[in-house]
Amino acid sequence: MLSPVLLVLLSTLAALLPLSTDPLTPALPALAASFGVDAPEAQSVMRSFILGVAFGQLIYGALGDRFGRRPVLIIGTATYVLATFATLFAPSIDTLAALRFVQALGAAAATVLSRAVVRDLLEREAAAHALALMGVGMGVGVLLAPVLGGLAADWLGWRGPLLLMALCGIVATAGTLWRLPETVPALDPGALSPAGLGRAFGRLLQSRRYLSYVANCITGYGGVFLFLTGASFVLMGEFGISAAGFGLWFAFATCGYITGSLISSRIARRMGSDHALWMGLLGTLSGGMLMTFLALTGVHHPLAVTGPMVIYTFGWGFQQPQAQAAALSVYPEMAGRASAMLGFLQMVGAMLAALFYARIGDGTALPLAASMAGLALLGVIIRLLSDWRVRKP
Repeated sequence: MLSPVLLVLLSTLAALLPLSTDPLTPALPALAASFGVDAPEAQSVMRSFILGVAFGQLIYGALGDRFGRRPVLIIGTATYVLATFATLFAPSIDTLAALRFVQALGAAAATVLSRAVVRDLLEREAAAHALALMGVGMGVGVLLAPVLGGLAADWLGWRGPLLLMALCGIVATAGTLWRLPETVPALDPGALSPAGLGRAFGRLLQSRRYLSYVANCITGYGGVFLFLTGASFVLMGEFGISAAGFGLWFAFATCGYITGSLISSRIARRMGSDHALWMGLLGTLSGGMLMTFLALTGVHHPLAVTGPMVIYTFGWGFQQPQAQAAALSVYPEMAGRASAMLGFLQMVGAMLAALFYARIGDGTALPLAASMAGLALLGVIIRLLSDWRVRKP
């Protein structure tokens, strides 16, 4: 088991991703107004961040296997802090999106290597339990981030949430310097060679078992990211909620993640990770379908969006740690690169889902709900096919 101090630090590092997206969500309408752009163009600052995290994880996974987790994490989190301060002075939406990409390259180190540290120290079942507990810590951040981000946006405009991100980055960097030990079992001198990377990524991309678990990470997070990019325009535009009020509704919508993460760790230890994963898949599907049903029947209230999202995030709290731990257990000898490829594919998948939603979203609940339900259904189908293939004689 991980020590409490190390668990808190890893939770903080893992939370740097949602802490870099959730606080900015209530500020998107203000950001769009400030730069004189429409909603899809304002959402580019979210998409560029996800793209940066995706490509950054490919780099940091190999760097972590070659040079160790600790030095790479220090460099990554320091880059994050510097880039975040630079975003405060962005003169245009394009510059802001570019700086968010650099910011994401720093955040990627925390995202990918926090998972790799867990896999360095623990086997699959114990790793799933630890990742679920880290999910609780992330959930606290997810709950507080939009509330604080909404208040900061009301007080300081779109720059307020970015200041919060800078403070979080400073805490993550200081914690890494202070308490993180080196955990990589043995440095891999060939981890950065093109041939070595090609062989490693080729093995991962040819593994149906690995890819099936990664696909479940993609569908679960993809739905959450759609909510991140679209919910502010739905709740604030359709229902007239303020930025601070949106933060409270958003916090309510995501509170299921904490409960799901807590319960999933116990279910996984009693019934196995695969059972817990299935419970998560069915939870996200139930939440997405209920939100779609309420939108189709014309229920016009914020609870028609945020209530089903509680169910969705509850399922995500089951789905995410179990799918991640299972994927990283396929090739434990290259956990850093496996975590990197997982993160890359997850972020690219989320970005593609967001690009699709940007084409059909109209500021109402139905396109958002239908897109989330479709992703959840896809996750269930993928798991069914994968389990059928394993059981096929």
